[in-house]
Amino acid sequence: LTTTPTRMTIADRDSAARIDRIGLVGYGEVGQALAQMFLAAGVGVSVLTRSPERLRESLTDESIGVADSHRSLAEETELVISCVWPETAVTVAEQVAPGLADGQPYLDLNSIAPETTDRIVSVIDEAGGTPLTAAIMGSAAAGGNDVRLVLAGSDSEATVEILSSVGLAVEDAGDDPERPAAIKMFRSMFTKGLRQLAAETLAPAAAYGLHEEVLADLSGLFAERPVDEWLRDALENTPEHAERRLGELREVRTTVSDPGFRAPTLEESIKLHKCLAETKARSDGYLAVLHALDPHLKREGR
Repeated sequence: LTTTPTRMTIADRDSAARIDRIGLVGYGEVGQALAQMFLAAGVGVSVLTRSPERLRESLTDESIGVADSHRSLAEETELVISCVWPETAVTVAEQVAPGLADGQPYLDLNSIAPETTDRIVSVIDEAGGTPLTAAIMGSAAAGGNDVRLVLAGSDSEATVEILSSVGLAVEDAGDDPERPAAIKMFRSMFTKGLRQLAAETLAPAAAYGLHEEVLADLSGLFAERPVDEWLRDALENTPEHAERRLGELREVRTTVSDPGFRAPTLEESIKLHKCLAETKARSDGYLAVLHALDPHLKREGR
């Protein structure tokens, strides 16, 4: 015979700011930053990693408790926050779920796809908890209001109040838990993709002995306009100049290949401009340009 824990939850309290203790699964950059913020606000913190004993030995802050198990972490706290590697996010939810009280919030802060988010939501829902998701925009190490969270899920008001009360900048994205996950994935696609582009650009530039000059030239790229405005304009003006720029891009290909380098992003850029030149796409806003790029970007059969 099993019974559901009946403990006071966040929703039962007169003020969300009166929460006594939160639980953190994962104690990396994100977990440590959150722990310090909650402790500074007078909220107790319990943590758990894959090696609780090793964590106890390494912790220098005696005010942080270490739980014995995922279930006990949930049972001794009022809010559980998961900040682990994407590969373990679902498993952690499954291990925490049996210890959740009815309505107890479980906040997933992991960089995971909407499909993975749905699996976690189902696990927490079935356990009687309140599933919430949030995406960290930027580096958690920045701390305070420099850490922006986009949070979603039903009955999220109390949790939003708690997170805001410790100094986090929280944006309520509504009831759909997939929204923060999708926003984070596309942000990651852009920011991580820039690393590939940077490597493709600077490696051959270094072969020419021009890497520092190229970096200096690029430093002012977004200085005059916000990134979002720059990206919209870049897409909108590409159809008009696609054919001319194809010639330039082919010259870039020669420049990169002469010292023996390949540039996959450059090759895809050539295909993109060729697609727009061949379809005679019109610049009726950046969404229209994206639609014209369906033959280039979409998988076959989709």
